[in-house]
Amino acid sequence: MKIADPEQTEVLINIPVDQMIPMSEKDTVSFYLNVSPMDGFEAKISSVGYEATSNEAGDVSYKVKAQVTGDVDREDLRVGWKGIAKIKTEWTLLGLEILKKPILMARKITGI
Repeated sequence: MKIADPEQTEVLINIPVDQMIPMSEKDTVSFYLNVSPMDGFEAKISSVGYEATSNEAGDVSYKVKAQVTGDVDREDLRVGWKGIAKIKTEWTLLGLEILKKPILMARKITGI
């Protein structure tokens, strides 16, 4: 049996391999639950997975964990709820982000 401390709420974010961006533990996350998409809360990244793993749906993704910060009514958060995360990290080149998927597809086709 595991007992959870409600004051140490953590968010698990699965990022697909082709959408991974450089990030560090100083970056923050805005998280919006599917049950209340207008009410978001902030979290601070606590760990970034270094190895991609397969999840329940069969997709390969990196796991990022973030600790909930700020004034959040933790009683409103439930285990297993899903939502959308927006990771706030350093600037990146727009052209590289736009061309990332075509470049990955070309690598996949050519085997490079």
